[in-house]
Amino acid sequence: MDGQILAEAMGNQPGVDYDALAGPCNEAMIIADVTTALRAMLWCAQIGHESVGLAFFRELWGPTSDQLTYDGRLGNVNPGDGYRYRGRGAIQLTGRSNYRSFGEWAAQRGLTSDPALFENNPDLVAEPRWGFVAAAYYWVTRDLNRFAANREVTNSTHVINGGENGLADRINRYNRCFPLGDRLLPEQEREIMGAVADRVETQLVGPNGQGFEILGKAVETDPTRYRFLTEAVAVILEQLGGPTSENGESFGGWDQLGDGEGSAVAARTLVDGIAHVKNQNDQILAQQAEILKALKGGN
Repeated sequence: MDGQILAEAMGNQPGVDYDALAGPCNEAMIIADVTTALRAMLWCAQIGHESVGLAFFRELWGPTSDQLTYDGRLGNVNPGDGYRYRGRGAIQLTGRSNYRSFGEWAAQRGLTSDPALFENNPDLVAEPRWGFVAAAYYWVTRDLNRFAANREVTNSTHVINGGENGLADRINRYNRCFPLGDRLLPEQEREIMGAVADRVETQLVGPNGQGFEILGKAVETDPTRYRFLTEAVAVILEQLGGPTSENGESFGGWDQLGDGEGSAVAARTLVDGIAHVKNQNDQILAQQAEILKALKGGN
């Protein structure tokens, strides 16, 4: 998702540099496995509400009556912890214990070498990169992707907010994102998906879209014939298994590898034929060994 699409998804708040935020947002989405359109819609709706369209990466402080209760909660054990560990980032990480857990989580994933980084430096979470990664941490640890497939904005809000605060705005944001669809996906993911699709197509139909010369020569006598990979596989399977049955659901084997018409095994696949020859050869060798043993014993 580029800056223009991010701005559209967030409601294009004045004064926000969406071009600068697009990169960190894309990185965090990949970390959080927000790699489908429905997941991206939910992600944008929720972080959009929590940060007012990415305009605020630091909780506005009154303090309000609710903010006055932060001390003594959320792992805030020292005087002033409530303010020090106030909400920051795209999803408003709040409380000393959450800052500590975020650091430990980030260190486990190799995103930082210091698990105490954010507990010791909480203002880092107000910076774009860490603010988005903090949102990814919250998203992953609360398994918010599970609400995406069924478009559960309300249930995901219960997890994030503990209730339905701002639900109408979250739903409005979700509806705004819906028409954007795949354009909300992180750029790297879209590039990877496109590159993979190109490679798969090349492997199937050849570099020029006309098949592979080597596969044509390998499976038939016409040296000018090119084959697609799927065609070649079909021919190879027939060579191994024999002509398909009338309903096309199985390979019937080759008559010349079987024991003859009317026998218990009238036809065999190439692999079965090789196995049958090997078993017969093993039996002959065993019989020869018994004969030699008997002859030596007779002398």
